[in-house]
Amino acid sequence: AAAAAAAARASERQAAQGRMGRILVLYHSITGCVEQMAELVAEGAREIPGMEVRLRSCDEATHEDVRWADGLAVGTPTNLGGIAWRMKQWWDEFAAENWNKVDGKIATVFSSQGGHGGGAELTCQAMATVLLNFGFLTFGITDYVSKIHTLHYGACVAKQPRNENDKAVCRRLGLRLAEWIAYFVDMRRGMHPLLTTKAADQAKAAGTVKPDATAEDLPKPVHVVVVKDVPLENQEKWLKMAEELAMNTWRERGCLQYNFVRSGDTDNRFIITEQWSSRACLEDHFNTEHFKRLIPAMDDISTTVSLDICSDALGRRQQLPQPQAGETKPKKSVLIYTTALDYVHGSLPAAAAFFSKLCVEKGFEPVVSDSPALLEGPDAPEFDVIVFVNNSGELFDPAKSVLQK
Repeated sequence: AAAAAAAARASERQAAQGRMGRILVLYHSITGCVEQMAELVAEGAREIPGMEVRLRSCDEATHEDVRWADGLAVGTPTNLGGIAWRMKQWWDEFAAENWNKVDGKIATVFSSQGGHGGGAELTCQAMATVLLNFGFLTFGITDYVSKIHTLHYGACVAKQPRNENDKAVCRRLGLRLAEWIAYFVDMRRGMHPLLTTKAADQAKAAGTVKPDATAEDLPKPVHVVVVKDVPLENQEKWLKMAEELAMNTWRERGCLQYNFVRSGDTDNRFIITEQWSSRACLEDHFNTEHFKRLIPAMDDISTTVSLDICSDALGRRQQLPQPQAGETKPKKSVLIYTTALDYVHGSLPAAAAFFSKLCVEKGFEPVVSDSPALLEGPDAPEFDVIVFVNNSGELFDPAKSVLQK
């Protein structure tokens, strides 16, 4: 009962803040190898819609970045079979004021080594031990990204991630962390790995999709948007059935989103937004006992204004081309600022996810945040572009040096 109450409070807190899960990719890199891994880990984490991702080196990261995050992916070079001294120093300094205050975050690790068998798995285990000392929840990954490449203890590569298998283990690490954040923090029950990436891997192994299938070959997500008018006198009964329907639907295979929101303009209008991993999963939903029992009863006391079954208009995020020798990587940074202290519009997570995806496609580095610390004070980071998304309330302290750079 206590765990259920805590989960309910966490869900309510997420809804009130108008945000989805937050991930910090923290790394130390001297030669650039771990930095390249970190970029791929962040790329994998952003595969989950709405996930907020910060990419920070030890020299850039602040202690607030860790406190802000729901989950962390921590990367270090393998130095003499262990953690790089700079990474260890960072956590030693963090412990002074934060130990026993950040328990419960979900964490994973990655490392670059000088060559195969150079100790990266030992380093990953040592790094995980440091994170366990802060009460973080670490996990293993059972997936194989090829017949002989896996990441049970974390993502490990020799030097830089130079081939597709190296890149795949890094992306899978970030994706798995984001899936667990979506499942445990955002309460998106359809995002369990057994229903998403592992199901896709099993489909490849079973031959239901070709072994060299790409994301484009896998079943496409399906979106459903339903607009309903519910008379005031029927709303209590209708919402009670909606709650039961939602609770059962979240447990279904392939359910990625299933939300009921009330219109801000009309007291009797509700919008239902759904996302399913495939049309087959949606059709299975239509045949469930709770759908057949509850939907007709809800329809009897409401009016359907519109019902649309849609596909993704933007498609999956395109992979960015790797810079050629002599080229300079894009350095443009974009702050997508989502503070909403008064009215929180239901489209806020989707809008932030859209701008984040667009920035990645254009070669920019997005930072999605509702922290005013990123705008206040002389030590605030510099951004090339700031996008204000559906903000409300006092966005920052006007007495501080805001937007002076």
